[in-house]
Order: sequence, then C-alpha cells, then structure tokens
Amino acid sequence: MRPSRHPEIGDMIIFTPDHRDPLKKKKGSIECETDSEYVGVIYDIHFDKWGHKAKVLVQWSGDQPPEYNSTHGFSGTNIHNLRSEFRVIRGGIDIR
Repeated sequence: MRPSRHPEIGDMIIFTPDHRDPLKKKKGSIECETDSEYVGVIYDIHFDKWGHKAKVLVQWSGDQPPEYNSTHGFSGTNIHNLRSEFRVIRGGIDIR
C-alpha cells in the first residue's frame, strides 16, 4: 500500500514556490523568478469543522517562504495536491 501524501506532524516539507505569472505567461512557456527551495518540519495541524487539515504549521530550517503565513500555515489540501510545489518526506522516504 502506498503511503498517503496527507501531511502529518513530523513530516519534512520541501517547498518550491511556483512563480509563474499568468499575465506574462505565453502559451507553452514557463517563467520562474527563482529556483528557491524551503525546507521545514510540520509541528502542528489544525482541523476545520469537517475534519480537513486547514492549517498546517511548519518550522522552517532557514528563511520562511514569502507565501507562508506563520499564523495560518499552509492548507493540507495544497500540500497533498500540489506535487510540483510540495515534496513530503516521511520516515526518510519521499512520498510521491
């Protein structure tokens, strides 16, 4: 059975922001401002009234990404679905 990409406390997250500008983007091209990667560990998860992981809080190893809000964290759904931006490492295994 394949491990789930749903974030859990203790998971390492590698976040690579997608800086494509839809207004400047030409069909078939991708323009990126930076290839920065941000590495952190999930330390807390807050659930909404439906049981979804609404706020996933990350302790960053260095600078925190500009897209990250330290009060609201990231959405667990985004971490799960946005494979091009989020890598989830659990128990030393990169969950794809």
